[in-house]
Amino acid sequence: MELTEPEESADLDSAAFALHSMHLAICTAAFAFNSFLLYLLKKCSAFHSHMKIIVINQTMAVMAAVIYLFLRSSLGLWQSYDGTVKPNEIPVDDSQCAFSASVPDSLCMLFIWFPFLLMIERFYASQNYQSYEHSEAGIIFKVLCGVMWLPMLCEILVFSFSLSLPSNLQACQYSLLQQSHMQRNAWFVIIAFFSGIFAVFFKILEYRNKRIENHSVHNDYVFSCRYQIRENVKTCRFAFSLLLLFFVFFAIFFLFDRNLETKDGGKMEAAARREYLFLIFPMFALIYAIHFLTANTSLFQNAKRALQSYYYQDHGNVLIFKRPSKTGSLDNKL
Repeated sequence: MELTEPEESADLDSAAFALHSMHLAICTAAFAFNSFLLYLLKKCSAFHSHMKIIVINQTMAVMAAVIYLFLRSSLGLWQSYDGTVKPNEIPVDDSQCAFSASVPDSLCMLFIWFPFLLMIERFYASQNYQSYEHSEAGIIFKVLCGVMWLPMLCEILVFSFSLSLPSNLQACQYSLLQQSHMQRNAWFVIIAFFSGIFAVFFKILEYRNKRIENHSVHNDYVFSCRYQIRENVKTCRFAFSLLLLFFVFFAIFFLFDRNLETKDGGKMEAAARREYLFLIFPMFALIYAIHFLTANTSLFQNAKRALQSYYYQDHGNVLIFKRPSKTGSLDNKL
């Protein structure tokens, strides 16, 4: 079906330019916060080494999705500025729509796999709290996490060899509207469903560890056991809030992407409206990093120390290069 030229193409281009600029700004902020989070996760010991491996890989998956959306927004910004986009150019081949998905399928798999691994790891830690503190099986978790990155790496290789960039991002969204609502959002429904189940599981596990903690107060538990039980309670509470965040945002994906058109003539408008869908994940990634940094006390304290160290180091360099006073000494000394 041939589409007609919009009456106010300049206004539509300006709106698209503003929207993609907003995409880029949020993606940049999300990438910066998650980079800082990844730095802290690698440097400090806020979690058990096994859990640390899982959350590092999960944060890297979030960053990979942000990079994907950053590249897509950069392409959209260039198309809006260049003015070469033709509204009636509707690709019929999916290979021409490399950036049509809100989140690539290979990354959607990771957002199920890493929380599942975290659930298994926390359950094992709760069952073996007496000896888990000294348990070391990092190589197993590294292999389990690394294997799940292979589909994404294959997808990147295929894209690198094909190099088929879409000439019109909005037209690709128009093509997606030919699918049903459930077909377009199947992965988001699956992620929201499993995130909800995992969140409930972590809440049950938290209550179970609380009962063990209360029981340890009235019994002669060694300090290391009490410490591990207390850590299990904290990490299960934290994992519950994190999985609840996954559930809320991926449910929003499904609810937001509704085809409200009543006739064929409104599909182009619906395709333009779907561009706002790409704002959801960068906002999720930003809130994900902020929640991670604030909900965990150890990470929050390390974040404050890192920022204070950077500030005082930078401030100290300014003071060192101040002009000497008349007496020959510096105006300020560290």
